[in-house]
Amino acid sequence: MRLWSIKRKRSDSRIKRAARLELAGAIDGGGRSRGGERGFTLIETMISIVIMVISILGMASLFTYAVTYNSGADARQQALAVAQKRMERLRDVAFTDASLNATNGTSEVVTSAGRQFKVTTTITNTPAAGTAVLKTVAVEVSSIKRDKQGETSEVKEVSLRTQRTAPGLGAN
Repeated sequence: MRLWSIKRKRSDSRIKRAARLELAGAIDGGGRSRGGERGFTLIETMISIVIMVISILGMASLFTYAVTYNSGADARQQALAVAQKRMERLRDVAFTDASLNATNGTSEVVTSAGRQFKVTTTITNTPAAGTAVLKTVAVEVSSIKRDKQGETSEVKEVSLRTQRTAPGLGAN
């Protein structure tokens, strides 16, 4: 019994001593000395800043990539609208109308939503017994882009094709 009493007194005195040292500020809650181990060093801070800058630059490049390809999708959408409008105009005319005569490709520049597009319409006839029974209409739309030096280039955006038959042979 006496041995247990001595051990208990020693542990009690150790606890009291630790409490006094903690109050005095010599030991933090984890039992480590506060001298020189509080906060971050300059090297740790610089390394974390470098890592953050690298990750931010990576995200910025992804952002510019997304903006570039979203504007390309916008140009394709506008080109598709121009092509559909032209195709609908050609579908609305009679099969024998002069605007549906065979061509090797007529081109025209159209402006839509502030962008310029080159619209090429090609119409081919498939004759049967000397008269055209089937007309194939192709509409190709290319966007016209100007670079900083003022030079233009064309980028093919959309190509639509349809066929029309002579009256009495099916849907016109």
